[in-house]
Amino acid sequence: MKTLLAAVLLATAVSPALAQQRGVFIGVDDDPVLGSPDAKVLVIEFGDYQCPTCRMFWKDVEPRLKKDYIDTGKVKLVFRDFPLNQHPEAVLAAMAVNCARDQNKYWEYHDKVFREQYNKGDDVIRLKPADLKKWEKDMKLDPAAFDQCLD
Repeated sequence: MKTLLAAVLLATAVSPALAQQRGVFIGVDDDPVLGSPDAKVLVIEFGDYQCPTCRMFWKDVEPRLKKDYIDTGKVKLVFRDFPLNQHPEAVLAAMAVNCARDQNKYWEYHDKVFREQYNKGDDVIRLKPADLKKWEKDMKLDPAAFDQCLD
């Protein structure tokens, strides 16, 4: 619940209207984008791969957002890595997902990390380098390039 409250407060603090009033532009930078570049609405998700609330968003909200808004060209979604201090392997998981991005499989690997955690309860899931490398094989990535990137 604390994480959800922090996310809401963070979203409020960096809302586009408030940012526009202060003359601050919130951009996509080099973060991955899902959806049409021409979509009029931009959603930036600040996520952590070990966060149970982020996993819940991925499971319950993102599919509906994708079906109703992203796939119809109304919204584009950006995922911005935001690993929390209490989730020590979240940085490693984010690195692995970005290594998959180097091979044009960002969103597939992003989904794989959350999917592998789905049936393991609501607690923080321990993400081991061996798991991340096993999933790389499941995704049919170039193992040498992926391992070099992750290591």
